[in-house]
Formats: sequence, structure tokens, C-alpha cells
Amino acid sequence: MKKLMMILILWNVWTIKTAQAASVVDLSTVENEATFKAVLAAFAALETVESQVTIENATQESLVTMVYDQAVAGMKHTTQIPEAELTSGMTLVVYLYDNGVEVSDMVKLLESTVAWTSKYDPNYEARVQEIAAAVDGRLVKAEADNEAFTGFHLQGYQFFLNPDWQFSDFTVEGDLVKATVDLSDYLTANEERLVTYYPQGTHYSLVLEVNQAAQTLTSKMTLDIDEDLQREVYGNQVYASLQSAMTDTLISATHQATSERVPALEDLETISFEDYEEITAVLQQ
Repeated sequence: MKKLMMILILWNVWTIKTAQAASVVDLSTVENEATFKAVLAAFAALETVESQVTIENATQESLVTMVYDQAVAGMKHTTQIPEAELTSGMTLVVYLYDNGVEVSDMVKLLESTVAWTSKYDPNYEARVQEIAAAVDGRLVKAEADNEAFTGFHLQGYQFFLNPDWQFSDFTVEGDLVKATVDLSDYLTANEERLVTYYPQGTHYSLVLEVNQAAQTLTSKMTLDIDEDLQREVYGNQVYASLQSAMTDTLISATHQATSERVPALEDLETISFEDYEEITAVLQQ
């Protein structure tokens, strides 16, 4: 599944947005740090929260919808993946549960490679169809270390809207209230995890915004890549590693309550990742 996540990152850059406000949380009273944190605490108490997500970097932009459901401790992550050189456009759904289990439609991802790969392998499409028939509509379940860091694009709203964040800057400009999060303690505590995913020397910043006129709460995470250090550490081999391929990224998310629910893990029809690998061995023939 790490390969799947790498593909998603290379296709996507990072901006997170919702179309409507979080109507059940009153944002009109935000005027200082205390009332701002009260709003974050109110979001933490919601059963389900939705974030409409646009992920963009220097080359591409994709739409993502995240729905987190506290009742099942899981998130539905839906990505609109645009057509690219090697793949067809598609909608990819991944379920991520707090216990470290990830469930995804690997067959759909595989099918997106048919158009390009068939140009060079006339038997490829038939083998993919054989795999699809064997999987029979089931999703692929993989169990991972629930402490593993999978990138900010897969972090639920709880990370961005943490009521325990400390602010390094706080401003009120008319209806727009901005709080800059002090990430220093987080970055120090997670330094080893971050460098396994992001290039060395990356600068991170997180700003939370309440627009009282629009009644929206937005988080904006900026990843500023040190390109000179990136070339020095990872070389000029583009896409040779995840870190070498990354460019400056913005993750901007407007969050709202939703009535949509995420299915419990046991309600999904799944096949283990190990069994899926056995089935896909046909591609090596």
C-alpha cells in the first residue's frame, strides 16, 4: 500500500477546501485565542466532519473529499485523480481506520493503467480483467503500523483543528480571524518520521482562519521545499524517491459537520493484501 500512497502523492499537491460552512458550530463569536480554541474543541466533539480537498503542487491539482466518523474511528478518503501520462482519470476511494487498517480499491487503480500499458503489452488488459474477476468487487485490506506517518494529505481534521495547539501569532482583520500555529514542539518530536516522507530542510507552517462573514473555518498548511538542499541530498534523479519528486505544497482545508457516515471495517467486503498479491502474480507471466 505504500506504493499506492506514493502514487497519490506524486499525482497530487496539497490544498484542502469545503464548499459550505460548519453550520452546527457557531463561528460568529471568535474574537480572541480563547474563543478560537473553543471552536476547535467544538469541532473535536462532532461525530462526523467533512473536508472537501483540493491537492495541488507545481504540476497538478486534484479534488479530495475527506469524511471522518468518530463512531467507527475511520475516514473515507475520496480522490479525484486526473488523467496523466501513465494512467486514466478516476475516482479512488480509500478507507483509513485509526487502528492502522487501510482499505482501498486496488483493482480500480490497476485498471487505470490499462490504456497506457496495453500499448506495449497486448496481453496486459486480459490479465487485468482476470485479476478483476478473481477479486470480484472486494476491496483490498492492508494492516500497517498505526504510528506510521503517511503524509499530511491523509491527516484527518483532528490534526489541523487540534484545540491543544499553541499559537505563535493571532490577528483579527474585520471578519477574518487568523491564528498561526506554533509547530516547533511537533516538528521536534516528529523529526525522524518527517524526513522519511518529506525532503530534508522542508519548512512547515500551519495557519487557521475563521471567516465570520462566510462562517467558514479553514486550515492552511504550507510545505516549503528547500530545492537546493533537495538536489544536494537526493540528486537530480526526478521521481527516484518520494522526497526527490516533491515540490512546494499548500494544504488548505475548510471543514464542516456532515451527516455522511463511514462504514465500519467489518461491513466492507475485503480481501487481504497478501491474497491480492497472489492474484496479481498473473501480471508477471
